[in-house]
Amino acid sequence: MWVLLCYSDPDSHPFISDKEKMYLKKELENVHRESPATPWRSIWTSTPLWALVAAQIGHDWGFFTMVTDLPKYMSDVLKFDVKENGIWSSVPYVVMWLISMSSGWLCDWLITRGYMKITFARKFFTTVASLGPALFIMIASYSGCDRYLTVAMFTIAMGFMGTFYCGMKVNALDLSPNYAGTLMAIVNGIGAITGIFTPYVVGALTENHTLKQWRVVFWITFAVFVVTNIIYTCYGSGEEQSWNNKEKNRDEKGKDLS
Repeated sequence: MWVLLCYSDPDSHPFISDKEKMYLKKELENVHRESPATPWRSIWTSTPLWALVAAQIGHDWGFFTMVTDLPKYMSDVLKFDVKENGIWSSVPYVVMWLISMSSGWLCDWLITRGYMKITFARKFFTTVASLGPALFIMIASYSGCDRYLTVAMFTIAMGFMGTFYCGMKVNALDLSPNYAGTLMAIVNGIGAITGIFTPYVVGALTENHTLKQWRVVFWITFAVFVVTNIIYTCYGSGEEQSWNNKEKNRDEKGKDLS
């Protein structure tokens, strides 16, 4: 699919319409054809970038907790056998995939129709993706031994996480189309560190595999989701940053002075 559908620029693509080509050319006006020097100082001191890092940490902490430990929880606490565990552990991710696709369309529709500004849309969907899982993971931990109610709560939690993809996951492109790859490397690299800590934390807190111990794990996850979302909501942005295209900004300042 990648080989067949991906091309270097709109003009060389054989399948898109003229209207789409015009749209892409307009949106790519501020993208450098040649790679300029990376503005490292501006990137590392960017408040919206660090807000995005916080959101990524929240996402990764919750996601890695679910990915690495949900099957273990279903086995140790809910007492599913191997076959049932495999089936029910996969259901939340199917739902997350469906929600990520539909919420992506909804987000784009709301922005293009003018119902939401980009910054508000990114913060809104990131908040849904943070507080939704935080709430339903906690409900799941208080569902007792009702196995299928607990699975339903985890499934809803993972479904809400699907809205991360139209929220903070694409935010680097908003901040800097020219350096989006660099920003994503920084954000994902720092966020991925949580994948080292979450299995250790869960293992240390659930030595006896009791529901009470697991509840502590889920409270920690709840706190991480909420705190990182507050940071992102306060300091995040969907606006292109001034350091994305310094040459253009200098030209515009020169015109204003003249």
